[in-house]
Amino acid sequence: MKNNFHKKFPGKINYFILYKILLLIWAQYVILDKFTVLSNLHISIFHNRGVFRLISIDNFFDTHISVVFLLFLKISILAILVLNFLQNNRTSLLIFIILIYIYELIKKGFGGHLDHRILTLYIFTLIIYISLENDFTNLDDAFKFSYLFFFLQYFFIGIARIFSGFPEVFLGSTFTDWIIQRSLRPSYFNLEIGLKALEYLPTNFLNFIFFISTIFEVGAIFCILIRNKYSILICILLIFFHFGIYLFMSVNFIENIFLLLLFIYIVEKDGLNEKIYSIH
Repeated sequence: MKNNFHKKFPGKINYFILYKILLLIWAQYVILDKFTVLSNLHISIFHNRGVFRLISIDNFFDTHISVVFLLFLKISILAILVLNFLQNNRTSLLIFIILIYIYELIKKGFGGHLDHRILTLYIFTLIIYISLENDFTNLDDAFKFSYLFFFLQYFFIGIARIFSGFPEVFLGSTFTDWIIQRSLRPSYFNLEIGLKALEYLPTNFLNFIFFISTIFEVGAIFCILIRNKYSILICILLIFFHFGIYLFMSVNFIENIFLLLLFIYIVEKDGLNEKIYSIH
């Protein structure tokens, strides 16, 4: 017997609208991102990664990356998004993926690592591109494969945390140390809820919440295996989890929340008593 995933969408969902919402999710990230402030950093501290190992960025700039260049790149990305929004085109989607790749390499060239939320959104979009036919008529299948990755990455992150640190990571001060560290980092709203919570909430309670949230991540895999009404519950719990880590740790996963909300919409349109994926 051949094993394969087969989705039971009965044609109730306009996937072209969902695709345009995906483009809007990207647009909000690019618009709100403080990309042009990188022009204030000296080029000597830039670390060449990816394609910049082949063509070093300091071949183009002497001391600082031109703010005009950074602004041009940002506007170009938004322009290609608008073009794809108005007229679905697989080539322009590829150009967008390449431009975002360069955009993120420049950002992370000055330190840090790729954010989970952007890496997730990027791979989600890349899978859609790879899965798409030129006429976009198989958008439903493209979303299917993307969401398969989306929930698997939750699963593997949770499993990795359990296998690499259980039980120690869920005991002691590991989680409270994370809350302190993240709360002290600058963010859009500079929330101090996490620091205040540490004054009133016992460490054991916070560790229990940390363990339960990890179980939610591992359980995300069931969104593609169980009945839709149960997968909605898992998605809602994951959304609350993301809101919680933002309030307590100032870690922003807004793109994941948007993708979870899109999945909930798909599930409701598909019928709560059906499965998104079934094995034959």
